[in-house]
Amino acid sequence: MHAVILAAGYATRMLPLTENCPKALLPVGGVQIIDYLVSKLLDLSELQNISLVTNHKFYPHFENWLNWRRPPSEITLIDDGTVSNESRLGAIGDLALTIERQNIEDDVLVLGSDNIFQFSLTELVRFAHLKQADCVVARNVDDLATRQRTGIAVIESNGRISNFEEKPQQPQSNWAIPPIYYFRRDTLALIPRYLHEGHNPDAPGNFIAWLHKQKHVYALKINSYVFAISTLDSFARANQALNHATIKEFGFRVW
Repeated sequence: MHAVILAAGYATRMLPLTENCPKALLPVGGVQIIDYLVSKLLDLSELQNISLVTNHKFYPHFENWLNWRRPPSEITLIDDGTVSNESRLGAIGDLALTIERQNIEDDVLVLGSDNIFQFSLTELVRFAHLKQADCVVARNVDDLATRQRTGIAVIESNGRISNFEEKPQQPQSNWAIPPIYYFRRDTLALIPRYLHEGHNPDAPGNFIAWLHKQKHVYALKINSYVFAISTLDSFARANQALNHATIKEFGFRVW
């Protein structure tokens, strides 16, 4: 299994904090966001490779982080060559680039670099093995404004997604889907097809909205915290919520 961390965005909604620092390297509760993600990945015994794709502007920042933090698992940095928000490839474009450059032919765990979550990724991997299908994570969200800023799924009793919309103005359910996906190896060939057909390459949920119409996609319902760091307000709220005591509840593993 291969993991891909998507960190090539420019986080313009979080300026000026992200003018000269990628969002994933901002500290929440005294810990950089990227460290939360890597800590979760270290728990996966079957994980063989981690790739982190970023843009050309922030590539040196991640290079410095990698040299300083020295995670116990090898991480390959991918430079997508872009230097501005206007020239970005989009999350799905960056995923396709990483799969091609790394010649990935295994199942892939895809993570947005701006989420801090409490549940264990082993739950998602087990669920994907059980369903023998592509799988995502779903959490119940009551707040309308929050649901309008994320992917929303309609989920059948067996867990299969029957409808999905990215950032809908009128959400059809309370099931929010953060960018935490498990794709089986046969799905990887569909990503270039998706892009070739001219679909939106940006928010990763757009691919899920298309994918569930091509093949079965299942949702693992979780009942735990997921902090999506997308605005200055959400960054502030996450910092207020996370401290040394609560960080332990997230299963954060220091290396």
